[in-house]
Amino acid sequence: MNRNVFRYITLGLITCILAALQSSNSLALLEINPDFLMVLVILYSLHYGEYKGIFFSFGVGLLEDTLSGSLFGLNAFVLVLIGWLTSVYKKYIFMSDILAFFIYVLLATILKYMLYLLFGWIFQKPEIVGWFMLLKMAGEIAYNILIGTLFFYVVPFLFKKEQNPF
Repeated sequence: MNRNVFRYITLGLITCILAALQSSNSLALLEINPDFLMVLVILYSLHYGEYKGIFFSFGVGLLEDTLSGSLFGLNAFVLVLIGWLTSVYKKYIFMSDILAFFIYVLLATILKYMLYLLFGWIFQKPEIVGWFMLLKMAGEIAYNILIGTLFFYVVPFLFKKEQNPF
């Protein structure tokens, strides 16, 4: 019990630190920011499954919405969809290989930008739809894969499941 509480507190602190880093643009290269929270949602959904992944991604999405100042609920929707798709399709793509994780991050980043573009057109938000969106998406894909490689090897110690003795 105590170990699970410690694990959730540690995960919450890591999530808050990553959200602060992501919203501060302190790691931006050429106005391209890595999406730490999306990579964390993908890892969490792969390790814990559909329901826990959806709830975690909804909470992380709302946290990102409060910090970003864009359309409220957009990041929550996008992260829930990414978390759900990741947990549903983990049966078909084996997660033991880093290449499979690259595919997840690549497809999730493309899906995120497609949804941002769609909702930017629907709600006529010019700050979401930019003229250099494809260049920014390609840069973020590369940045997310780079950061995702680090997360793939470092973060899973939080996701170890406890073994029941019986």
